[in-house]
Amino acid sequence: MALSASVDYDQYREEKIFKGKPVEPNLATHKDARKYRTVLKRQSREGPNFAGHYTIITIGCGTSCAGIAVVDAQTGHVYFPKNLHNVFWAGWWHEPYGPQFKLNSRLLIVYGQANSEDEPYGVSYFQWIDNDFQLLHFEPRDRGRPPQ
Repeated sequence: MALSASVDYDQYREEKIFKGKPVEPNLATHKDARKYRTVLKRQSREGPNFAGHYTIITIGCGTSCAGIAVVDAQTGHVYFPKNLHNVFWAGWWHEPYGPQFKLNSRLLIVYGQANSEDEPYGVSYFQWIDNDFQLLHFEPRDRGRPPQ
């Protein structure tokens, strides 16, 4: 599935890529970090996967659902973004699905539903800016049909 003609990863390119050993998540930097310490530590060990020096952490919250946290691989700071806290893709019969992102871009794309199962299905484009996700664009889409 192609990106919207109006939004693509290269528009939000991050040139500085951290190549060092990732710092362990600092659980004191967010009130919810200790509750998710195991998944934060495990996934952040893999190193940055988003916006040059951040690691997107997906926290399972049921079938076809993930909570979103972000760990800065350079500082260990943990963020639980206010503007994108959950992603749902149950009933989304297209590929890709869920959150999609790249190491060299500040753009995160959600295929399915962003934040709530009550939200419409579609493709949501978020930019990481000022330590949170900002919605850039939403394209409503039919959720598709299950394979026959």
